[in-house]
Amino acid sequence: MSVILRVLTVLAVSAGVGWPAALPAFAQAETESASADSGREPVTLMLWNRPVAELRATLNGLSPRDRADRAVLRTEALALRDTFFSVEVVPAAVGDLSGYMVKADGRIIFALVQGDLDAESSLSLEEVSTRAGRELAAVLKSHVVDMRPGELLRGALRSAAATLLFIVLAWLLWRVRRFAEARFGAVVHKRGAKLLRVDMAPFLARAEAGLVRLGLLVLFLAIGYFWLYYVLSQFYFTQPWADHLGGYLAGLATGIGLGILYAVPDLCTVVAIFLVTKVLVQILGSFFRAVEAGQIEVGWVQADSARATRKILSTVAWLFALTVAYPYIPGSDSDAFKGVSVFAGLMISLGSTGLINQLVSGIVVIYSRALKVGDLVTVGDTAGKVMDVGFLSTKIMSVRREEVTIPNAVMTSSAVTNYSSLAGPEGAMATTSVTIGYDAPWRQVHALLMQAAARTAGIRKQPEPFVVQRSLSDFFVEYELRFRLERADERFIVLSSLHAQIQDEFNEAGVQIMSPHFEGQPEQAVVVPKSHWFAPPAQGGDGH
Repeated sequence: MSVILRVLTVLAVSAGVGWPAALPAFAQAETESASADSGREPVTLMLWNRPVAELRATLNGLSPRDRADRAVLRTEALALRDTFFSVEVVPAAVGDLSGYMVKADGRIIFALVQGDLDAESSLSLEEVSTRAGRELAAVLKSHVVDMRPGELLRGALRSAAATLLFIVLAWLLWRVRRFAEARFGAVVHKRGAKLLRVDMAPFLARAEAGLVRLGLLVLFLAIGYFWLYYVLSQFYFTQPWADHLGGYLAGLATGIGLGILYAVPDLCTVVAIFLVTKVLVQILGSFFRAVEAGQIEVGWVQADSARATRKILSTVAWLFALTVAYPYIPGSDSDAFKGVSVFAGLMISLGSTGLINQLVSGIVVIYSRALKVGDLVTVGDTAGKVMDVGFLSTKIMSVRREEVTIPNAVMTSSAVTNYSSLAGPEGAMATTSVTIGYDAPWRQVHALLMQAAARTAGIRKQPEPFVVQRSLSDFFVEYELRFRLERADERFIVLSSLHAQIQDEFNEAGVQIMSPHFEGQPEQAVVVPKSHWFAPPAQGGDGH
C-alpha cells in the first residue's frame, strides 16, 4: 500500500509541477515577488495531518493555499525514499526581497517571507523559519520510522488486542448492569419500605435502575474514549487525532481541577454563610417551639401562631442567606448561570400568581386567629375538626372522618363558624330548635325540652340549659333549646342524641312536632305512641 501511494505521488508531482526539474525554477520564482494578503485567512501547511508552518503571503501569483499544496506534493515525493533526511533553513534574497528557504536533503520544500509573519506575534522571520524547519524534520523522521511495515504490523496487532479488550469490558459492563439492578434493587426496595410510610417501591426501583444504567453508561463511554485514543495513536496518519483527544482530555481534567482549586475560597464562604444561617434558624426554631408549647409567653406572638411565625422567619433567613451567598457560588457570573437564573425567575413570575395568593391568604387565616388545630368549625358546607392550618391550605376532618382540604383563598372568602373559640370554662354553646303548634301550652314545651336536655349525655347541667321562643309563625311556634357542651368536639354526637330524646319526650306527652309543616290542623295529634317506640326490629327498654 505504501509503495502504491508513493508511485501515485511521483506521477502527480511529475504531471503537475514537472518535478524535479521544475523545483529550482519555482523556488527562484517564489523570491521574485511577494505580497501579503491582509484580508485573507492564513493557510496552515499540513503534512500528514501535522501542522508545519502558516502561510499568509502571495508569491508570484500563488496564493497561500497554492503554496501549501505544492509544498505537500514536494514533501510526499521526497518521502518516497525510506531514509532519514537532513533539513536546513537557509536565507535567500533576490533584489529587495528576503526570506528563508526550508530544504530537505538539499531540495526546496517551501519558502517563508516577511508577509507570512503574524502581525500580532513578536517572533522574527528567522525564528519562525527555524521553528518550521524543526517541525518539518520531526514530521519526516516520524514518517520514515512509523511507516515501516514492521511498525504498521505492530500497530495493527496492538489495535486488535485493544479492540478485543474493549469488547470484553463492554460485555462485563452488561453483566454488571444486570447484577447491580437485581442486587441493589432488592436492597433499596427493602429499606424504602422500612423507612417510608407510603409504598415507594415502584419509584425507587425505577430510580435505582436509572442510576445504575447512567453510571455504567458513563463508564462505558470513558472506556470507549481511551480505546479510541489508543487505537488512533498506533498509526502515523491518525496520531494527530489521538493527540487532539489526549489534549482535550488533559485540558478538561486540568480545567476541572483548577476550577475546583480556585473555587475553594468561595465555597468556604458559601458554607460559612449557610452554617451561620442554620444556627440562627435552629435558635429561632427552639424559641418559637417553646412559645408554641406554652413554655415561654411573649406579647407579640401567640402560641397558636408561633409555628407559622417560625416558618416565615426561617424562610426569610434562608432567602437572605441565598442572596448573600449568590455572588460566591462558583459559576454565578457565567452566562449559562445567568440564563438559568433569568429563566427560573420568569417561570416563578408567571406561575406564582396563584401561589402568592394562597400564601397571603394563609397568613391572613393564621394571624387572624379565626381557627386553630383542634377547633370544631364549619366552613361552607364542611363541618369538622381542624387538623392542620398551613400557608397554602387548611385540613379538616369531617364528622364522617373524611379529610377535607380547603385552599386558604377559599377560607378567606367564606364564612367560618368556630364552635370552640368562645367555649371558655363554661363549655361551647350549642342549640337546636323545634316547631310546635299553638294548641300545645308553651310552658309544657319548655319543660319537655328541658327534660330532653337533662337526659342527654354530654350536656352540662351548669350553666343550666334554657329555651327561647324565636318566632310566632302562622301555623306554629319555633322553640330553641340552648345549652353548653361538656366537650366541643362531640357537638354533632350530642345533638344526635338530644334529637332522639326530644322525639321521645314529645311523643310520650302526645305533643305534635310541626315538622314537616302542616297547612291544616289534623283531627288528632301526629305522634308515635310509647307502645310503638320499640317496634321491630328496634330493641330497647323504657325509651329513656
